[in-house]
Amino acid sequence: MPQGVTSISRIGMPDGESAGAHLGGYNDSGWWKGSVPSDVRSVLMENAQMEDPFYARNSDKCRWVEEYEWWFRKSFTLPAEWNGRRVCLRFLGVDLYATYWINGVKLGQSQDMFVPVEFDITEAALFNGKPNTLSVRLDPPPASDSNHYRNGDRPRRTLYHKCQHSWGWDWSRELVSIGIWDSVEVYSYQDACISDLFVQAVPVDGAKSAKVDVELSLSAPADVEGCRARVKIESQDGIAVLDEHEISVVSGSRALHLYYNIENPNLWWPNGYGKQPLYRCSVELIKQDKVLSKKSTTFGIRKLEMLYNPNSPSDAYPLTFSVNNRRIFAQGANWVPADMLFGRIDENLYSRLLTQARDMGFNMLRIWGGGLIEKDSFYNLCDRMGIMVWQEFPLACASYPRDSKFVAEKEKEAEAVIKKLRNHPCISLYCGGNELFYYGESSDSPVLQTFAKVVERLHPAVDYHFSSPDAEREGERPHGPWSAQGENHTYWNNHLRLFASEVGCNSLPDIKTVQQSIPDAEEWPEGLSYRHHFMPAKPESPEMRYGKAIFGKDSLEDEIFYSQLVQADTLRYIMGHYKSNSWKSSGVLFWQYNTSWPEGGWCIVDYYGRPKLACSFLKEACQPLSIHVKDKDWELKGRKVFDAEIFLINHSASAVPASELSIRLYTESGAERTVTLSCNAVEADGISKPLALAESLSSLPGDVISLDVSWIQNGKILAATHRWYASNTWKGLTSRAEEFLRGDVQKFYG
Repeated sequence: MPQGVTSISRIGMPDGESAGAHLGGYNDSGWWKGSVPSDVRSVLMENAQMEDPFYARNSDKCRWVEEYEWWFRKSFTLPAEWNGRRVCLRFLGVDLYATYWINGVKLGQSQDMFVPVEFDITEAALFNGKPNTLSVRLDPPPASDSNHYRNGDRPRRTLYHKCQHSWGWDWSRELVSIGIWDSVEVYSYQDACISDLFVQAVPVDGAKSAKVDVELSLSAPADVEGCRARVKIESQDGIAVLDEHEISVVSGSRALHLYYNIENPNLWWPNGYGKQPLYRCSVELIKQDKVLSKKSTTFGIRKLEMLYNPNSPSDAYPLTFSVNNRRIFAQGANWVPADMLFGRIDENLYSRLLTQARDMGFNMLRIWGGGLIEKDSFYNLCDRMGIMVWQEFPLACASYPRDSKFVAEKEKEAEAVIKKLRNHPCISLYCGGNELFYYGESSDSPVLQTFAKVVERLHPAVDYHFSSPDAEREGERPHGPWSAQGENHTYWNNHLRLFASEVGCNSLPDIKTVQQSIPDAEEWPEGLSYRHHFMPAKPESPEMRYGKAIFGKDSLEDEIFYSQLVQADTLRYIMGHYKSNSWKSSGVLFWQYNTSWPEGGWCIVDYYGRPKLACSFLKEACQPLSIHVKDKDWELKGRKVFDAEIFLINHSASAVPASELSIRLYTESGAERTVTLSCNAVEADGISKPLALAESLSSLPGDVISLDVSWIQNGKILAATHRWYASNTWKGLTSRAEEFLRGDVQKFYG
């Protein structure tokens, strides 16, 4: 703040300023030490002033934090060579109501956690080794509720430019964050400033070259003569462009475009479709060999298009993502904030979660509108890992004000968001928010219309949707569901959207996560702390107790295993179903990938980073070559014949020649049957015709039938899948059958 150790203190309103906490000479020696970025609660925990709010019901105990003003103070010196230049201070994210001072001089205020705050501190800054004291006061956050009013009434949270799930959601508790949640920067310039740098690069002529448009936004208090722009574009292969241009710098702000060609460009591809090479563009504004200002950014070269799905309704959006003239089946999940204390989300946490997503084969994440505009490192990592981003503006499950003041504030917010994101090749779609049309909003909303205009003005190469889903469009329905259904597979066989942006199934997390967040005496199933954390898993709700409802088991350990097995089977089945219907459907994103605190809901990677069983099942289904077994359900209910249709899915760039399927059915009794089916060639980005399987069960005694299917060519296994079926129902398994089931799942999926 700038980065480093910072002093922080709690002061009852309005005592801080009257006590002189904003002045350079104020004695803050008794304040707590913290760092920036941070959240007030994380600083208090680091200084042993607060118990972990993520354990037991401590989140209720620490609500007092929201009743005070909080002060951050930091002393720093400026480089001697900056004397005589303009010096600016930039906050990338402050949560929420803040007032700023430098050396006792008031700089201004802010009220939007998603809009960077910038001040010119030249007149108040001290040089020659003298310390500058920066003071920030954070006022108590506003109170609200998380209610979802379907009749058009608005929860108070809609009035605030803040992460909407801060006040709780159906999977998280209320924990309203306060802090300087993103980085703070100090920079200098002389005479003129490059305030923004936007690079658009598109392959042309069959990708033999790329057209590059470098857009400089310049600002200057007065005309500056004799300036040159020095531009360097480089990749891992070396320098692609090195050029200088004489430019005119006039008083005020202006945009300047510089155009280049790059021969034999390295194209950026989504995960699973190719590599992710990045270029760096650096620009220096020079006068008489002195650098007045400089800025740099990374970018990727790729052609992004949206195509209409075959036979889609006339009012549908184009929903097939095409990159570099190749259709991409979008497979992934919904992303929510990785912590309720936003200040402690860092690159290491992002890297761990995104690496897991990449390794599972995911190529897209939808950044849920109830959450954050994530930090820069998130999008940098998505660029490097080939994870496309469906980016929503921070609106969710409500209708929003329509007055001109609010709309103007949202326009400013959208401009800041798009300028932050538009150089990232991972950005693939903008969306107005989450489920807005179910809560009284519509496409004529002034805010949503404003977002559309800002996207068109600042990043026209990327499409915009009004809401996810857009309930005004036929192809966007049905939305959900988010749990296992009766005759689960049959239900999903009849479920198909053009693009399923949110479907899911819940389960409990790993036993270590339960123990890490809940006292032993309050674990299962009626403990107050258990209910506090795992509120979607209401004990009286059968669809939230799969262990009991489906398997007849009623212990915590059983519920964890069986609920995770139901979730894993359901999500894999959905993914296979949608992929086997390419390109009538062009993608599926599960609700949800990660979570913000320890809970027992829909995430497949829990708060502490522990993957659920679904991750292993989905890694199989998300490979370029995969197998989908279409059946009626995983309970056979005494049927005499096991019948299914098997689809071979080839989402690779090459056709798969004629091959065979090796099929094995076996039970806990040791009985076994094998079948071999011949398969025709499967074209690139294609799906085989269904291969019929119908086998008598009379020679397969047992409670559990295991099905192994391997796709083989010339002795090499191209893809494999393993499924389990109850010969009758899952309730009443013998101990031998249950041991067999658990062992087989462990053998194949860990």
